Amino acid sequence: MNLLRAGAFILLASARNRLLRQLRRLRQPRYLVATVLGVLYFWAVVLRWLVTGFESFRVSEAARPVAVLAMVAISLLTLGSSWLFGGDPGALEFSEAEVQFLFTAPARRRWLLHYKLVRSGVLTLFGAAATTFFVGRRITAHPIIFAFGTWIGYATMAFHGAGASLARASLAEQGLRGARRQLASFVVLAGFAVAIFWLVRSMDAPPDLDLTASLSVYGPWAQRVLDTPPLDWILWPVLAPIRMAMAQSAAEMLPLLPGALLVLVAHYLWVLTSKVRFEEASIELAAQNAQWVKNWHKGRTSPLRRSRPLFRLAASGRGEVALLWKNLLAASRGISVRAWLLLLGGAAAIALELELLDPDAARFPVVTAVCAAGTLYLALLGPQVLRIDLRQDLAHVEVLRAWPLSGAQIVRGELLAPWLLLTAGQWLLLALGTALSSGHAILHTSMSERFACALALGFLLPAITAGSLVIQNLAALLFPAWISAERRSTRGVEAVGQRLLILFGNLLLLVIGLLPATLVFSGVSVALATVLKVWALPVASAAGAAVLLWEASLVVRKAGPAFERLEVGR
Repeated sequence: MNLLRAGAFILLASARNRLLRQLRRLRQPRYLVATVLGVLYFWAVVLRWLVTGFESFRVSEAARPVAVLAMVAISLLTLGSSWLFGGDPGALEFSEAEVQFLFTAPARRRWLLHYKLVRSGVLTLFGAAATTFFVGRRITAHPIIFAFGTWIGYATMAFHGAGASLARASLAEQGLRGARRQLASFVVLAGFAVAIFWLVRSMDAPPDLDLTASLSVYGPWAQRVLDTPPLDWILWPVLAPIRMAMAQSAAEMLPLLPGALLVLVAHYLWVLTSKVRFEEASIELAAQNAQWVKNWHKGRTSPLRRSRPLFRLAASGRGEVALLWKNLLAASRGISVRAWLLLLGGAAAIALELELLDPDAARFPVVTAVCAAGTLYLALLGPQVLRIDLRQDLAHVEVLRAWPLSGAQIVRGELLAPWLLLTAGQWLLLALGTALSSGHAILHTSMSERFACALALGFLLPAITAGSLVIQNLAALLFPAWISAERRSTRGVEAVGQRLLILFGNLLLLVIGLLPATLVFSGVSVALATVLKVWALPVASAAGAAVLLWEASLVVRKAGPAFERLEVGR
C-alpha cells in the first residue's frame, strides 16, 4: 500500500507543480499576453467551432460504418507504428522522480510494471473524455458508452505499445538471431498490411469519390468491409472495443463487453509476463530526458548524432561558408530516419486511399495540388520551422563573437543554410508539380503557361523566404528574451500565443517590405505584357525578387551592429 501511495503522490505532485509553475509565469507581461492570445486563438479557431459550429454535423445511422472503418484505420496505423518505431525497454518511460522513489524502494519488478500500466490506463481516461466531448457526441447518442469503449481502446493501444517495445528489446538482446527474428516480424507486419489491402481491394469498388456527397453513400460499402470474412476475423481485436464504443444501448453493449475486456486483459498480461529487463534502460532514458531538457533550455534541441557533412570545409575561405557548413551539419543531425519513413508512409497511404476510392481517377492533378501547397508552406511557414540560424545560436553568442568575423558576416552566414534548404525544397516541389501536371487540364492552362508560372514562383518565393528569415533573425537580435522564452515554451496555449505574436509581427513587416517589390513587379509585367504575354511574369518576378533581396541585404548590413551590441547571456 505504501508503494501505491508513493506512485499516487508522484503523479499528483507532478501535475500540481506543473500547474503552479505556469501560473507563476503569468506574472510576467510577456507570458500573460501570450497566454491570453493563445486562449483566444484556441477559442476562435478550435473550441468555438467544435462547440457551436459542429452542432449541425451528426453522423447518421447509415453513415456510422464509415466512422467505424475510419477508427479501425487509425488504430491499425497506431499499432503498426509501435512496431516500426517502437523504442527499447526504456519505452516504459519513468521520470527522474519515479526512478528515485520507486526503483530504490523494496519493490518487485512486477509491481513496477503494474504501476506503469495502471498509470498509462489512467492517463488514457483524459484522451477518452476529450474524444467523447469533441467526436463521440456527434456519432452516437450514448456518450457514456462511447467513453467507456474508447477508454478500453486507448488503454489497449497503450499496452500494445509497451508490449511491442519490450518485444523489440528482447529481440535486440539476442544479437544476430534477434535481428533475424525482428526482420521476420517486419515481414509479417508488411504481409499483414498487404493482405488487408488485397482483401479490401477484392471487394466491390466503393461509390465514386464525391466530396459533396453524404457519408451515408459509403455506408453499405464500409459495412461490407467490416463484416466480410476473413477480414472481420483478422480485424476482430481492433474492432472489439470500437464496436462496443459504437453500441447504441446498454443491451447492445453488454454482449460486446467481454470481447473488448478480453483484448485489454490479454495485452495487460502480455506486458506483465515479459522477461525483458527494463530497469537499466529506463534509468538511462530518464537521464537522457533530463539532459534533453537542459539542452532545450540552452537552445540545442536536435539530438547529437554523428552525421557526414555535405561538403568538405576548406582550411581558408569566407567566414559565411563556415557558418553555412555548420548549420547544414546541424540540419542533417536533426533529420532522422523516422521522419523520412513517416513521410514516405504518408505518401504511400494517400496513394492507397486514392486507389481504393477511385482506381480510374486521374491522380496526378491531386499530387500537383499537394506540391503547390507544400511549396507555399515552405515559402511562408518554413522559416518559422527551420531554425538553423541565429535563433538556435543565441545561447552561443560568446562563441560566435570569438570568430574573426564582422557582425554582418555572421548574420549573413547564419541565414544561408535555412534559405538554401527552403529554396531547394521549393524548386523541387515546383518542378515535380509542373511535370506531373502535363497531359491534364488544370484551370484551362497550357503546359507553357504552367511552366511560366512555375518559373515566376521559382524567382519570387525564395526572395520572400529570404525576407522572412531576415525579419525573424533581426527579431532574435533585438528581442532575444522573447525568442528565448518562445524556445523554452514547448507546449500549451502560452507557446501558441508567443508563436502567433511572432508570426503576426513577421507578416506585418514582410507586407511592408513587399510594397516596393510589388510596385516593380506590376510595372514590369504591365510594360512587357503585350510583347511577352505570359512570359512577362517570370521577368517581372525576377525584378521583384531582386528588389526584395536588395532590401534583405540592407537589413543584414544594419543587423551587423545589432549583433555586435547584443549582450552575452541575455
